[in-house]
Formats: sequence, structure tokens, C-alpha cells
Amino acid sequence: VTEIGYFAFSFCDISSVIIPDSVKVIDQKAFIHCYKLESAELPDSLEIIGDGAFYGNHSLKSVSIPASVYDLDRDAFIWCDSLEKLTVSDDNRYYAAIDNVMVNKKESSLMRYSFEKKEPNYIIPDNIVKVGEEAFWYCANIGSVVVPESVERIEESAFDKCSNLRAVTILNPDCKITGGRATINNESDHDENDYRYSGVIFGYTGSTAQAYSEKYGYRFIALDGKYRDLGKTNSDDKITAADATAVLVECASLNEGVSTFSESQTINADMNYDGKITAVDASLILKYCAYLAESEGRKMDCMVFLASIGILPEA
Repeated sequence: VTEIGYFAFSFCDISSVIIPDSVKVIDQKAFIHCYKLESAELPDSLEIIGDGAFYGNHSLKSVSIPASVYDLDRDAFIWCDSLEKLTVSDDNRYYAAIDNVMVNKKESSLMRYSFEKKEPNYIIPDNIVKVGEEAFWYCANIGSVVVPESVERIEESAFDKCSNLRAVTILNPDCKITGGRATINNESDHDENDYRYSGVIFGYTGSTAQAYSEKYGYRFIALDGKYRDLGKTNSDDKITAADATAVLVECASLNEGVSTFSESQTINADMNYDGKITAVDASLILKYCAYLAESEGRKMDCMVFLASIGILPEA
């Protein structure tokens, strides 16, 4: 046997499968809706995994892609919403899995963000050049995504139907965004050309992110605008507990009818954008500090972090 054909094991009541070493192809939808399938052992002979090969296997918990696979469809494991561990052999020349996110090595593109991932905030790795078509399609758990400066292109429907997406930050001022409203939205009806997005797009003044936002009526906030130094209340150009302390000192002064902050310090200290300096602002600075301490790798900008927890300046 060299191929497992189209719909070969569809809707089968199996909990595990060991595919023999002779198999080179798992055709599209070969294991579609095997609801009880928890594990699938793939052989070193395997070369092709087709569209929806394991579609809707809600119990599938782990998959390891061997080095031999050179054609992996981005939707091979779509709607496998219990997939806790997706790995790819280090010897595979074509694909990689970075924290359960499928990456095409040849194109340096993010293929598919895992439905299973529960983290609300995601920063795309710096080596990614392209966010692929439907890469985050229907990812209900995602709340905020940071697209790094390395990304040159965001393909159509990359963030389609992300119902809880509040913020997309695009750091490359020249990043090409294709596909119109279908690319970034919370809900969509392609047949009716109806797309809705209640979140915000962050980027730089004069960027493609700004042009895209303005063209399609999405809210845009400039990272280099009024709130670019949010959270920084002293002169060390960092956000630390010292900034929270400075806010509390200012609160005490305001209670005495005197302000010690300059106009720029007042803007930077107003973490919830309510036009007042209170203990709430200090607590939000400390919350951001905790995020910085707990997070590995790249960090979200303070303004982006606040957006990810639902705090935005008034439109």
C-alpha cells in the first residue's frame, strides 16, 4: 500500500492509527471526521498529506510530521481543536512547527495557526516573511496579533472570521495587505460581501496599514502618535514599577491640588485614556510590567497590550 485514498477512513470509529512504512500519500479527507481518533503515527516514507486529510478529528492530540514530507496542505489538520502537540522533524527541509504553528520553510511563511492554541496574544516570529492565506481563519481564541517588521505580505483572508480579534499590529510600514476586508475581520459573509471588524489596526503614520484601514473603514492607531510613550512617566525610557510609583505620587499631589507632571508625562501616565491620573493607571502599568516579566522573546508595545485587554483610546 502506497496511498491512503480519498475518504478511505472517513467517519471511522477508531482511536489510533499506525500508518505502514510503505505509504507515501495520505489523500485529501482520508481520515475526515474520525471523531475518536486521538493519535496518528506517520511513517518515514510519507511524502504528501492532502487537503483536510485529518479534518475535524476533534480528539486528535498529537501529530509528528516526518522529514520525508514535502507536500503538506495547510488545511491537513483543520478543525483538530484538541491538537496539543504538533511537531515536525528537524530534518524536514520544507516545513517546521513553531509552538504548534505550521511554517513553510521554503517560503518563510506562516501556514496555519493552531485552533487549539488558547493564548489570546500572539507575536509572529521574526523570521516569517509572509502570513499565508487563511493562516488564522476561524481562530476564535486569538485576541491580538503582532506582525513583525520581517513580514512583507499578508495574504487574503489571513485573519478572516477571528471573532475575538481586538488588535492587529503591523510593524512593517510597507507590508502588502491583499484581499480587502476579507483579510482582517471578526465575522464575514463572502457571498454577501459583508465583513465586520470592531477591533483596531496599529501601525505607523503613512504606512500600508494606515492606508488599508482608511480604505476599508477600520480603526487605525499610529504607534508613533500621541500615545507612543504610554506608560513612561520618568526619563529612563523604560516602563517599570518606578513609573507606577511616579503615578501614585502624582495622585497624592493632585489630591493636594498640585500637579508635578508635565503635559507629556500626563499623557503617558493616562493608561486607560480617561483624562485623569488615578491609582487605576498605576495598576495598569504594573500589569504591563508583569506581562513583560512573564513573557519570553519579543514583547507587545504597551498600547498594543492595553488593546489586547480591551482598553483603547476613544475614537
